[in-house]
Amino acid sequence: MAGAPGGEAESFAALLAELRACRRCAPSLPVPPRPVFQLHPTARVLLISQAPGRAAQRSGRVFDDPSGERLRAWLGVDRATFYDPTCFAVLPMGLCWPGRSRAGDAPPPSPTVEPPHRRGISARRRRAMADIRAEQEALAEEFALFDTPRDKLEYLLELGRGLEPLEEEAKIEANQVRGCQSQVWMVASFDPESRRLVLRADSDALIVRGLIALLLRLYSGRMPEEILAHPPEVFERIGLGRLLTPGRQNGLWSMVERIREIARIYAAAEPARAGA
Repeated sequence: MAGAPGGEAESFAALLAELRACRRCAPSLPVPPRPVFQLHPTARVLLISQAPGRAAQRSGRVFDDPSGERLRAWLGVDRATFYDPTCFAVLPMGLCWPGRSRAGDAPPPSPTVEPPHRRGISARRRRAMADIRAEQEALAEEFALFDTPRDKLEYLLELGRGLEPLEEEAKIEANQVRGCQSQVWMVASFDPESRRLVLRADSDALIVRGLIALLLRLYSGRMPEEILAHPPEVFERIGLGRLLTPGRQNGLWSMVERIREIARIYAAAEPARAGA
């Protein structure tokens, strides 16, 4: 995350105050809300994590449980470094402990998947990452933190858990991506003023949801020409193919081609409209 001089620092402080005061999902939570996160405008690494567990909720400190010990071991850092907010920022998908299900900690309540404050952090990070090429470098650095394919796969599954789901009315045949082993739906909207293409997608398979999260990070909110100029070469660099079956690999490239097809449509339409 970039530095925050002057008024930007003040806006960041206001954003932190908003996070601490958040009570958006109070009716859905089993205990009083206690937002748990770690943010600083000069942090060099931003981790997007799952919602905090019960131990983190009690202590008010991110990853203050056995999963945190494993994460710090993967990262190769001690507790002091990890809990230095100028080194590591941590923004959970849901800010509060969501309760328990039969399988363990429950997923965050649906309103917390993409709350306004997360969009603010994401927008700030997106300004720092000026183009797709830089975002691909950031992805390569993130996956380099994991030593084994299993660790990378677990991270991919975690990204899938945090993906904002599509509403049911969008899961129709017209929005399906052909060539995928699982069901995948993708929708797009285009802002003619900014010429930005916003993509949303979902799947009935968790690992595919993780792949979608990677694709949206690279391509959603971009101009069509930028999308067409930058294929996802980072996937080979991070060894994504070794994590996937041949069927999943085919599905991934079907999603990439669908995104490029949408980008081609809007890239071709805009010059025609301008010349009308």
